[in-house]
Amino acid sequence: MTRLRDNSGATLMELICAVLIVAMIAGTIAAGVGIGVKVQRQSRFAAESRRYAETMRAALEDLLHYAVYEGTEKDAVRFSCPGREIAAGELLLSEGTLVCVDRVSEERFALLSPSLYPELRITAFSLVWEEETGVFAGSFTIAGDRLAGRETEFAIRPVYGG
Repeated sequence: MTRLRDNSGATLMELICAVLIVAMIAGTIAAGVGIGVKVQRQSRFAAESRRYAETMRAALEDLLHYAVYEGTEKDAVRFSCPGREIAAGELLLSEGTLVCVDRVSEERFALLSPSLYPELRITAFSLVWEEETGVFAGSFTIAGDRLAGRETEFAIRPVYGG
């Protein structure tokens, strides 16, 4: 009797098992790459927001260190800055950028250029004058696309007092 079939191939069950093993390996690799991308994005945001916070704090110090407290009006701290020719300045949040506005001359300028850190923006800002200590104090929050904000606090003692 002669056999019609040769046993040299794989059975359907062996083929299904091989496909399942390859699919599990591919799924594990895809999950690992996804986690790696997420971790890289978060660490990049942490580094960029830290640099942005340091730069923003330096810009605030540069402005407020030589400012003179003039009063508070409608929850906005007013100051003058003779070296920069600001008679009645306020700091406002405008489209994710911190802007200094002189209420007398109506001149406006951004503390930092929005193009400096295009993926980051300021989502919250507060500034108060602490009468007891004679300092400008406040905080700002930096956020990125789909990433939680990073809050930074500051306290700046002006040279000329209040």
